[in-house]
Amino acid sequence: MKKTRLKRHLRLQHPLGPDEAVHIFERLEQLEGMETCHVVDRQLKLIYDPLKVDLAHILRLLVELQVPLDSHWLQKCLRAWYQYQDEAVCENAGAPPPACCNRPPPLGGKHG
Repeated sequence: MKKTRLKRHLRLQHPLGPDEAVHIFERLEQLEGMETCHVVDRQLKLIYDPLKVDLAHILRLLVELQVPLDSHWLQKCLRAWYQYQDEAVCENAGAPPPACCNRPPPLGGKHG
């Protein structure tokens, strides 16, 4: 099966202090499927496998760690879009393989 990786940029409400960032990274990196995480300015940059961990789980952990994300409506829409994409990736991973060439697979009976 093809390895799936998603890259996400979550905007923070304020920059993280060095000690705070280390603690958050340690907790995020413990999640199965999390490949990398780091902060550039106010952006929390993540790369993860959505088949093992999804954005909803990551967001719950950030709330637990009291990491305030940017609450601007555009950022909220972006996070919702990311969650929708995570769900679509998981659903598509379980889909049957596509039809060969230009012929769809038979629906159930023999075609003659």
